[in-house]
Amino acid sequence: MYANNPTIKFQICLPFVAMADKKDIFLVSFGKHLKEIREGKKVRSGKSISLRKLEQLSNVDFSQIHKIEIGQSAPSLTTLNSLATGLDITLAELVTFNVER
Repeated sequence: MYANNPTIKFQICLPFVAMADKKDIFLVSFGKHLKEIREGKKVRSGKSISLRKLEQLSNVDFSQIHKIEIGQSAPSLTTLNSLATGLDITLAELVTFNVER
């Protein structure tokens, strides 16, 4: 019945596009936050560590860390915990950030 009406198809897809955009904004914001922590901008020590060093400290592959930092990957809770341990911060500190709008 609606197959020949492109307007209806487009309207049905709109909420999914909006959700994808919000998810992307969230992932990019978290990635920037993680990178700032890794670079020492948001931690008490102020020490910067490389992706390779964080890989060693957290047991999370450096390419996965990079994907998280650029907002291309959504980390699992286990990965978040490993990153927090490697960064020597609490999980709460890692996941407390502002989402850019």
